[in-house]
Amino acid sequence: MRRAKASITVAVCVSLIAGAILSVASEEDNMDDNEDEWVPYVPKVEEDTADKIDIEVLKEEEIKVDVQLTFPDGGYRVVDWDETNRSGDKFTVDTEVERWTGASIMVITQVDNTYGLGDLTPGSYEFVFKAHGQILDSIEFDLD
Repeated sequence: MRRAKASITVAVCVSLIAGAILSVASEEDNMDDNEDEWVPYVPKVEEDTADKIDIEVLKEEEIKVDVQLTFPDGGYRVVDWDETNRSGDKFTVDTEVERWTGASIMVITQVDNTYGLGDLTPGSYEFVFKAHGQILDSIEFDLD
């Protein structure tokens, strides 16, 4: 009698595990059919949008620029913050931002990056922030 119960218990467990595996495999197949994906996105920083960019110059031993992006939900990411490119007194970065086309968590999301500009001589400078080649914001600053 105990052997029969053990066999039935094992058979039930094997059936449950097999069912769970098939269920997971089926869900993965459905996810593959899903059209959602990451697509290039240029933040819209007009006053009436939820996207926001804050640029702050940090004057320490080495001059740094902190850039903070704010998005209306969790469906955004920066895949490449880029390196600072300098031409004379102008520094430029061109980031790659992406937006998820599917559902995302509804919470305001902030991401930031700090760019080191090095030791700069006194003068006037400009930092330009771009995404996918489009200028989103810039800041001019003076060093004494």
